[in-house]
Amino acid sequence: MNPARRQKFSSAFVQREVDELNGRIHSRVDAMFEQGLVEETKRLAKHGLRENRNACQALGYRPERHRL
Repeated sequence: MNPARRQKFSSAFVQREVDELNGRIHSRVDAMFEQGLVEETKRLAKHGLRENRNACQALGYRPERHRL
């Protein structure tokens, strides 16, 4: 590898209890629904959400698009 192209790499890991993570996920999803997830998904579906595989997999859109 060209020494001029080397990049430094560092990483950090955070470990949390499963119950805490699940609680955080449920709170986030509840907030997404309260903030208009269904309406947003309908609007994005009209603009090709179903054709964009990455967007369809995003948290919230995947389960909602199947309900539309």
